[in-house]
Amino acid sequence: MTPRVSIILPLYRVKTYLPEAIASVKAQTFRDWECLCLDDGSDNGMAAFVRELTRDDARFAVREFPNAGVAATRNRGLDLARGDYVAFLDQDDAFHPRFLETLVREIERTGADCAMTRFQSEAITWEPAPAHPRVIDNPCGWLLTQSQLMVSIWTKLWRRSALGGLRFDTTLFGSDDALFTFTAFARSRKIVFIPSAYHFYRRHSSAVSVQAPPRYLFAQLRFLRKLPAIVPPRDKKKLKRYLLKGLSDVVKCSGGGRYPQHVQRAVVKWILVILRRNHLSICDWSFRKLLRWRQYCQTCAFTSKRAWPLNPNATVHTED
Repeated sequence: MTPRVSIILPLYRVKTYLPEAIASVKAQTFRDWECLCLDDGSDNGMAAFVRELTRDDARFAVREFPNAGVAATRNRGLDLARGDYVAFLDQDDAFHPRFLETLVREIERTGADCAMTRFQSEAITWEPAPAHPRVIDNPCGWLLTQSQLMVSIWTKLWRRSALGGLRFDTTLFGSDDALFTFTAFARSRKIVFIPSAYHFYRRHSSAVSVQAPPRYLFAQLRFLRKLPAIVPPRDKKKLKRYLLKGLSDVVKCSGGGRYPQHVQRAVVKWILVILRRNHLSICDWSFRKLLRWRQYCQTCAFTSKRAWPLNPNATVHTED
């Protein structure tokens, strides 16, 4: 019998929080699901560990593959998924027991291509506050005005037919979910947003977004370079604000001398190219962000006139 929902759970080495993630799937009040537990080439008995955790529930399927990264693993899950809907769960996160029930109900009530909730990270036991679902008819434009954390794929239930052949970009280490979400939303007729937390996101020091290795920074920049080709023309003004915020966040993340000078200089060049391609300049930043940019350029000994000094006739925004 074909399940209504396919849950894709990528696995790689770390077992610490996995029992909680598995337990949160078993606890779902919506029962018609399959959970694809996909081991991405772990070498520490991960698959056997998961089979032991799930041996009492035939809805779990454990598969093993050669190591290819989380984006490729999610793509494998999309290829294997049989459900009408698809949800993603990371091995260190957890669903609220009513996560699937709530999102399936709202996506079917509204006919949306995606249903999404907020997340919380304070405690794994919680009760979502009541909130009225909101139908959004311009998903991509709306997403451009939200926090960058809203691009996460694991707070969402996707209609599989709406995704079609869309897959994750395996070259964007840490930003593949952002590109996936924006592309899906640009194709969507409407989504439904439930402004309550039905997903538990665990913050910890080993997360890619916290460690932020150089390839993570450059993946962010490649994502921002790709984004203008995805966003519909009607949302170009919102896009420019989003790009300015995203590029400023890259500067903030890469500052403080934590990277070698050659990495920092490459980041500056990427930022200038993205700004120029989108008819923007550093003068479109706020004064505080401009000071951060100047300090960054000085730290990495980048002295190009295109990066600094400012055009004295330019209008500098004062909001931050």
